[in-house]
Amino acid sequence: MGKEIIWNAGDCNRTLKAVRPCECGCDFRDGVSGVGYLTGSNSDGDGFTIWIENEQVYKLLETLLGSDDTVRKKSKRKKAK
Repeated sequence: MGKEIIWNAGDCNRTLKAVRPCECGCDFRDGVSGVGYLTGSNSDGDGFTIWIENEQVYKLLETLLGSDDTVRKKSKRKKAK
């Protein structure tokens, strides 16, 4: 079961991105383990975090958002040609 968190007055202008959990374990939400989370916020610091439990979903999000280093490197190569 996933976990969604809505927050107010937090980090402002957090870019929408997929993030892996911290290795220290501080990112495990209410005991729910997962592979990462999707997070972002607006200029007022109103934002959200969605906990992702499925590796395939995480990798797809990472690719679609351009946060995968492999995708960025391929994109730069295509532009250079």
